Amino acid sequence: MSYRSLERACEYYYNPEIRARATKRHGGIYYLSSGVNHLRPPRAITDVIAREVQQRNFITSYPSQGGALLLLAAIAFDLRQRLDPEVGRQVDISNVCVTVGGTGALTNTFRYLTEHTQARRVLVLGLNYSFFSLLCERFGFEYANLLSAEPGRVLPTIDEVRDAIERTSPDIVIMSQPTNPSGEVYGKDEFSALMDLALDLNFWFLIDEVPNLCNFDSDQIVETFRLNSAGKLPERWVWINSFSKSRSLAGLRVGYLIGAPELVAFAKKENEASFWSPLNAGSTGLVADMVLRSMTRAAQAAAAPERDRAITSVAKQFGRYAKVWAPYREDFMVFADVWTEFLAGTDWVKELDGYDADLQSAERTYQSNWGHFESRLHNSLIATVPAVHGFNHTIKVATQLNEWEFCQRAFDETGIDFYTESVFSDASADAMDSRDFWIRISCAVDADFFATGTEALARFLNKG
Repeated sequence: MSYRSLERACEYYYNPEIRARATKRHGGIYYLSSGVNHLRPPRAITDVIAREVQQRNFITSYPSQGGALLLLAAIAFDLRQRLDPEVGRQVDISNVCVTVGGTGALTNTFRYLTEHTQARRVLVLGLNYSFFSLLCERFGFEYANLLSAEPGRVLPTIDEVRDAIERTSPDIVIMSQPTNPSGEVYGKDEFSALMDLALDLNFWFLIDEVPNLCNFDSDQIVETFRLNSAGKLPERWVWINSFSKSRSLAGLRVGYLIGAPELVAFAKKENEASFWSPLNAGSTGLVADMVLRSMTRAAQAAAAPERDRAITSVAKQFGRYAKVWAPYREDFMVFADVWTEFLAGTDWVKELDGYDADLQSAERTYQSNWGHFESRLHNSLIATVPAVHGFNHTIKVATQLNEWEFCQRAFDETGIDFYTESVFSDASADAMDSRDFWIRISCAVDADFFATGTEALARFLNKG
């Protein structure tokens, strides 16, 4: 169980000679397992980013070590809008730190746990990103991964989680919601039981929601915050998210963590020590994204005649919120209403219509690609966990090859870059010699490109 399996795969996949040979032979590399959204982001976001690049002097956008105040305010505002009002009122920008992607948020959290707590035992629920094991190895944490023993699922049931916690007494429990790669989520009752465990046993609870942003109907994701018995946000709960993978904005490398002010203050100091400030180019586009998400929820909840008014009301609410929590121009030289100044005159009803249409278009592509994949590969599939939300699925195929042989030969003979169980997750041994392994299938790819890769995989499997 280590990050070494991913390092070994990358050394093979990204060996210049091997990759050049595969690219030349197959006309390109087919990322059926990427896990990153390769579709275009909503135009409402990219238009704002383009305006920022063209119209603003970036010295005025130089942020503090915590990130641009306006972006911090937007993240806190979105969370307040999303949560139950009683919970949302507990969130402000002292609970938010911008980081370099979700990995920066995880790294800063593990550093805090290493230096300021006695926590050393980690339990990860389901197949998850192998960056977790890299951090455990680097900072000296004991590590265990829990998969479900029930057929047709990877994410453990709540009973399985409860039994594992009773047996191993972990200090830290980590999960992604939805899970990466299987797309599974806990229902409301299941997650409520998990939160009860976290509060009763007082372990550190890390929730990685990076895959959540890819969903058009994001409100269907079970809420991951609850107040403790003192009516406050639990001090040992950490919520991590990112714009990178799900919004097709990986180049911006912007993530964030939400937690207790002590943890957030530590993360801000780590930002300052390591790279002074998070990257900030395009941050206004990310602010618009958070506000548009809040508008989507308001529009869905409003009666048809009140929809437009509900949308513009959210814009006004955020304007008032931003004046309180982000009163300065981002170089902190003068008081300035940055939100109104930059986005004055925006037709938010029109922007939201385009935003929703783009997200729905991406959702249709996910579903269409997955339907085509299942139809074309049905004779070779021996197990499938279709995504409940998002674009990542997990499958098992009939093959006589062990896991590492399968990865190598699929890459050489078809140009498909596969992330399999021992590569993308922390659940398997380094040997990679099993013939019973999960494969991530990511459907956030242009339909023609995805179809070509699917056909290449079908031919490969038919050859045996």
